[in-house]
Amino acid sequence: MMKCDVRKRMNKGIPLSISRFALLTGTCICLLIGMFVGIPTTSAFTGSGGEIQSDAINVSGLDVPEKITDLHIPTDSFGDPDLFDDRINLIWSAPNNNGSEISNYLIAYTSDLTSWPQATSIGAVSTSYVIGGLSAAKALYVRIAAVNLNGQGAWSDSYIATTSGFSSTPVFVEDSDGNPVTGGAITWAMYDGSAQSSVTYGLTADGLIQFPGAPAGPVTVTLTNGKMSNGAYVSGQWQAVLGLSSNVLSVPPPPISPTHTVHVVLGQSVPIANVSVAFSNMDDVSTTISGNGFDYMLPKVTALKGLTNVHGDFTVKGFTNNTPFVNVNYDDGIIAQARSGYSTGEITTVKLRSLPFATFDSGSVS
Repeated sequence: MMKCDVRKRMNKGIPLSISRFALLTGTCICLLIGMFVGIPTTSAFTGSGGEIQSDAINVSGLDVPEKITDLHIPTDSFGDPDLFDDRINLIWSAPNNNGSEISNYLIAYTSDLTSWPQATSIGAVSTSYVIGGLSAAKALYVRIAAVNLNGQGAWSDSYIATTSGFSSTPVFVEDSDGNPVTGGAITWAMYDGSAQSSVTYGLTADGLIQFPGAPAGPVTVTLTNGKMSNGAYVSGQWQAVLGLSSNVLSVPPPPISPTHTVHVVLGQSVPIANVSVAFSNMDDVSTTISGNGFDYMLPKVTALKGLTNVHGDFTVKGFTNNTPFVNVNYDDGIIAQARSGYSTGEITTVKLRSLPFATFDSGSVS
């Protein structure tokens, strides 16, 4: 399968601890009803072109029908969703018509949420509809609106409906810059615990996992130690909907690593290049950081010593629980100077003079 055939960015998984039950970018909080199919959500997509718009259409200034609030899949005798592997059955109750008889209903459904397609008009005699010609483990977002002589009522909240069964499902994982996350261990589990992956998978070099058999519906996807393009490893969870045309899960950026800079000047302000600077007391630089709902294992700081640049700066980046200790050595060919101290701020300024001594700014180094 070519990556470009399926990688449409319309089902971005939401980090679990950032927005506990937000299913997709552009949709509001999913109202879980104790089942993994037939879940109402509020869609923010209004689409373009010839589609029917979300807002009520009132052409006469009179009252249009009220919003339909109970679109759902019917249940069987045991109270479970009555699912089929080739179609989706939907039912609803006729809303208040506000004094003008309902003439028809408009129903629209999509599997990618890039836009809502042109709605289908159905008669008002029945309050049910069958979406046929589907395959196993497919998910659709569905919405419906009632129409009377005064115009179209507001669209219902979009509703996630699925077929039964399992199918091969691709999922992409990427960082915030669109680079693939690779390797690691990834699994899925349905919200209600009714099914979960019994096999742990790894991401390919393209950031792809093709789950060989997964149901449609809202799931929690868990990734452990996926490798990011910057060399960091990431672990965390998303909530997403399997069975749509594409699933792209995005890893939020890790916390910005703090920097520690030694700035060496002659006198008050003239920067000095090629001064030897060495950081110590940073051997326990933390490699595990939590932020944005994920855990990140960051590469350790390795270049703890070097020479100042033309601006008189030498910088290291990384997290540490200790206060860095700095050693500064400079030899101008006549006088060698060496000073040391703790770096308690983001920038530590070291002032060298023509005499063989140096001072550290108070507050920068103690």
